Amino acid sequence: MQKPLILDKLQKILDRGYVVVPETLGFVRSLMDFFAVAKGSDIRLVYNGTSCGLNDALWAPNFWLPTPATAARTLGYGYYMVDIDLGEMFLNFPLHADLQKYSGVDFSNYAGNLKDPLNGPDRHDWVHWTRCWMGLKPSPFMAVGSSTTGQRSSHEATERKWAILSGGIGSS
Repeated sequence: MQKPLILDKLQKILDRGYVVVPETLGFVRSLMDFFAVAKGSDIRLVYNGTSCGLNDALWAPNFWLPTPATAARTLGYGYYMVDIDLGEMFLNFPLHADLQKYSGVDFSNYAGNLKDPLNGPDRHDWVHWTRCWMGLKPSPFMAVGSSTTGQRSSHEATERKWAILSGGIGSS
């Protein structure tokens, strides 16, 4: 019963370019698994970054995020607050190329049922993330930290943040 819902979610991230088939043999060096969590009559796919070991190898700076209580203190009489689902927010921010090879996802159980076959030189059922994914340790920094980059392009902002996260090691 969940397989059609999972296929729909996988097709969506493929169609939007959030994940892509690798261009070269051996590009994907680490895979993560994913699982479905019920969300009313729908599901949410959870990508397990712990399983690929990437989160253990990454560092992210601490920064302050408002809590509901601190946000409520800024409101006056007659103001309203909204509760929104930010499950796809991180997908708006590019994932540095150095991290993409360690952010692979195995679609082998679903590849044959996707709209278009996954054609790639490495494995036809592996893809990798091109965007920050929910659960990646530095995703909040990559998203919130973008407000400190001024008028830089998305690529320049990603390079700057990667230089901070990696200490300049491995940056291109």
